Amino acid sequence: MEVREVSSWKEFVLIIDDQRKRYIYRGAKDPAYQLIPKTGRVSGPINLELLKWNERRLFREFKRKALPYVRNRPADDAEWLVLAQHHGMPTRPLDWTESVLVAAYFATEGSVPRECAIYVLEVDRLNDLEGDPFDIEILSNVVDGRMIRRRPSAVFD
Repeated sequence: MEVREVSSWKEFVLIIDDQRKRYIYRGAKDPAYQLIPKTGRVSGPINLELLKWNERRLFREFKRKALPYVRNRPADDAEWLVLAQHHGMPTRPLDWTESVLVAAYFATEGSVPRECAIYVLEVDRLNDLEGDPFDIEILSNVVDGRMIRRRPSAVFD
């Protein structure tokens, strides 16, 4: 992952201001934060097969129980996962935004000047993620992005 440090909002905008590409963003208060979805944040040894089995079981149960309450039925499992996450289920999707301002808010919310990060991902990279959303291997494709860190002494103006 490419990491760039900036000390001003102007410097940040110059980095991401590429009109030929569309980006999505994720703000993090701590630059050491890793892009690991809630379902993957486990402590101790991990049995991937058991983790995958439990994840699928919870997901099937969520779909079964949610169906009577869903007005617009999700088109595929990826949409169902987003809905499940919205309702508090630990899932693979991470929250991203198309607004750099929203990401900056979450990165700097309630902070005194300190280091923070905004992850940047080209939307076109998401087209590489086809197939079963429960396939562990496809997750590695998402992490190949950029992180832009704000130096602790900097205050965005």
